[in-house]
Amino acid sequence: MKYDRIRGLAIMIACLGFLGLFNAGADLYREAELALGSSEVTASVLQVATDVNGEVQYQVSFPWEHQEREAWTHWMPDGTRPGSQLSVLVAVGDPDVVTGTGTGSQRLRHYLLRTTLFALLITGVVLFWRWIKRREAAAETRRRQVRPTVARTRTSRSRRRSHRKR
Repeated sequence: MKYDRIRGLAIMIACLGFLGLFNAGADLYREAELALGSSEVTASVLQVATDVNGEVQYQVSFPWEHQEREAWTHWMPDGTRPGSQLSVLVAVGDPDVVTGTGTGSQRLRHYLLRTTLFALLITGVVLFWRWIKRREAAAETRRRQVRPTVARTRTSRSRRRSHRKR
């Protein structure tokens, strides 16, 4: 009985972990597909700067996965002003487009952490629910066991009293 509970709990945690990895993998796949497919992305220019070599650079915000990730690039045309929209071709290995925050491993760690916490929350709720049900079953078992014992005790007491009266 004890091993059945442990095995059930292990299977539940494994299933939740698998679903979490699948979710994280799907999100990473979508981002990789965007980068690998050389998709055209609309980017907002945040500010214009000049580096130490005298090259003009633009701080650009890309709307990926509903989050803004900043990138510095000098691949943009001259004369671009902050607040304007650019059409940027993003390709893997392109030295001109460098993302400033959030590498793939960091995103994977973030998704795994979020999924693990969600799995622990679900596991805690299920374990708490099972604990409540187990307590209710134990109380019901005690109630069923107490009634016959009390009935026998009363019967034996009444028999003793009637025997003494004789």
